[in-house]
Amino acid sequence: VNIMMKNMLDLMLGSLFYFYIGYQLTFGAGGNSFVGNLGAEFTDPIFFVFQWSFAATASTIDSGACAERVDLFGYVIVSAVTTGIIYPIVAHWGWTSEGWLAQEGYIDFAGSSIVHMVGGVSALLSSLCLGPRIGRFPKFRGFKSKPLQKIFMQHHHENYYRGLFTEVEKDTADINMGSRNPSQALFGTFLLWVAWYSF
Repeated sequence: VNIMMKNMLDLMLGSLFYFYIGYQLTFGAGGNSFVGNLGAEFTDPIFFVFQWSFAATASTIDSGACAERVDLFGYVIVSAVTTGIIYPIVAHWGWTSEGWLAQEGYIDFAGSSIVHMVGGVSALLSSLCLGPRIGRFPKFRGFKSKPLQKIFMQHHHENYYRGLFTEVEKDTADINMGSRNPSQALFGTFLLWVAWYSF
C-alpha cells in the first residue's frame, strides 16, 4: 500500500510539476544546450502526455528504494524535484537537438539511460541517505571510519539498524518478513514483461 500510494502521488503531483515547469525545461524552444526555455509556449498535448509518462517513471523508481523508510512529505519533495527539475534537464540534454549530449552524438533508446539513469541515481542516493531497513539485516555491519559514516549518513550505531531486541519485535518481524506470495510475484513479472513488449 505504501508504494502504491507513492506511485499515485507521483502521477498526480508529477503531472502538475511537469506541466508547469518540467516540460518547458525539456522542450522549451529557444533554450540553450543545458536547459530549455521556461517561457516557451505549450503546443502538443499528446506529446506532453507521452513525455510525462517518462518523467513519472523516473520518479517512481525511488518509491521502491525508499519503501517504508521515508516520511511521506519528504518523498513528495523528492518526487516533485525529480519530475519537475532534475529529469527534465537531463532529458533536454539527450532528447532535443539543442542538448549538449545530443550535439555530441548521444543516442538514447526509448529512455533506457535517461529515464532509468535519473531514477536509479536518485534511488541510490535516497537509499544511502536512509540507511538499511531497521531489523531487516540482523548481521548489519556499519562503517567504522567517521568520514564514511558522514558520507553514507550512518547516524546511529550499527545495533540500531540490526533492531528487534524484544521477543514481541522478533515475533512480529518473523510474521511480516516471512510472508511472500510467489503467485503474485509471477503475475507481476508477466504483467511487466508483456507491457514492456507492447511499449
